[in-house]
Amino acid sequence: MLNFIINAKGKRRKINKAVKTIENYLTRRNINFKLFLTKCKGDAKEIAKQLTASNGGDIIAVGGDGTVFDVLNGLSNFDMNLGIIPFGTGNDFCKAINIKSKKIIPALEIILKNEPKFTDFILVNDNLRVLNIAGMGIDSDVLNRYYKAKIFKGKFGYYLSLIVSLFKFKWNKYKIKIDEKPEMQKTAMITSACNGKYFGGGMKISPLSAVDDGFLNVIIVNKIRRIRIPFAFVSFISGKILKKKFTEHILCKKMQLISDAKPLINADGEIIQSDIFNCEVVHNKLKLFRP
Repeated sequence: MLNFIINAKGKRRKINKAVKTIENYLTRRNINFKLFLTKCKGDAKEIAKQLTASNGGDIIAVGGDGTVFDVLNGLSNFDMNLGIIPFGTGNDFCKAINIKSKKIIPALEIILKNEPKFTDFILVNDNLRVLNIAGMGIDSDVLNRYYKAKIFKGKFGYYLSLIVSLFKFKWNKYKIKIDEKPEMQKTAMITSACNGKYFGGGMKISPLSAVDDGFLNVIIVNKIRRIRIPFAFVSFISGKILKKKFTEHILCKKMQLISDAKPLINADGEIIQSDIFNCEVVHNKLKLFRP
């Protein structure tokens, strides 16, 4: 049984078309399925929780990174397999696993033609599961401004929030502990624990990440002159950020960040305020349909 949890927030016509495409494709192939449309925030998590608790079959998240985040955090066990059909504004994790098309049929075919594979995820603060990237810094600041904006949305709103953050962003000062190594003091623009490669709608922060190697790729973009920040974002877009002298790349299993201020954490596009920011890779537990 394939259970599709569909993010129904958006244009009704687009959602109806997606539903009909899924129904027609699977019906013609005599594949058992159920469709669940979310009505409000939190629905995807609750539906996933109920399905896994009742051993209702495999779960397919139809939406963006936020929908995948909700579904992953709703799983009450890992007896099922997870699939993704990119159907949102942000599909950064799908890029990392080579699901590049936003069209329904190619993504469905990946699910039907491939065996599920073990795929890592990040456990944040012992209670949150993040499939792609968990980080703090200017990326969190931009997202927080974007979500609070009442007028400008979409890509224009995101880039407007980015411009404001370039002028108002405050550097993060903290201590960081990697695995069992001694603590290090940092003043950074971005600190991210990465499983995937992309964030912010396609910017390549961690080109060397592999989603099944059992490691976190910790990327630290250290403090630079404010006038150089836009050029750093150009390096993200081109995938060359690791070549910059102000960037550190650390391979590890665990990351613990200690800060006097409450970190504003970007967890797969969800903004979380927390007293702590700890990350640990979870290996060989989740099975995901991917090429």
